[in-house]
Amino acid sequence: MAIPKNLHQIWIGPDPRPAQMIDGWTRKHETWSHFVWNERALNKDIKWTRGTRAVYDRYMRDGRYCGAANVARVLILHQYGGVYIDADMVCRHTIEGAWFMQHDAWISQSPHDPNRSQNAAMGASGNNILLSRYINDLDQLGLTGGEIHPSWQKTGALLFDQVRIWADGIEPKPDLAIVPSPAFHPHKKNGAVNDRLFNYEGIIYADHKFYSTHGRKMSV
Repeated sequence: MAIPKNLHQIWIGPDPRPAQMIDGWTRKHETWSHFVWNERALNKDIKWTRGTRAVYDRYMRDGRYCGAANVARVLILHQYGGVYIDADMVCRHTIEGAWFMQHDAWISQSPHDPNRSQNAAMGASGNNILLSRYINDLDQLGLTGGEIHPSWQKTGALLFDQVRIWADGIEPKPDLAIVPSPAFHPHKKNGAVNDRLFNYEGIIYADHKFYSTHGRKMSV
């Protein structure tokens, strides 16, 4: 199933949103529908399960907006389909027609470990089986009151990697493309150049600035 041309970003919390970065994605995707989700939109237009809402609310009360966005992005993509991009990513090239957009789902590799995912850039068709499993895991976490910190492990990229392991054991195998990390993360979180960039010959679609996780801002 084709991934629809919906571009989703999230900005929640008290800090002003990075308008220049967000607008850059709009300019390079003029024929796409672009949604910037805030707290009001998430409350109004997302179909929450009881458990996912519980996890989201715990993060919001703690001011851990990155964790809240981990939960929200999965529900957004499952409900509407499209592409999710962190708001602190600079658009370098349109993803219109990109090879990975022909798959049912895709996610970027981590710039820190090629065996891990990085959920700052990901896409999926609506009602995708991988996201259904992801939401189920998040729902169980909320219903059982499990530990939600650190968010990258409990609700973010590491949880998606656990979904990937689950998917390897089912038939038919879900259609998932893993995008080489330099395509969206030519730099690491500390600002150093991604080691894999030197042997990468593909398109650089974005540059992740890691504003929300590198001590600059807590909003996302």
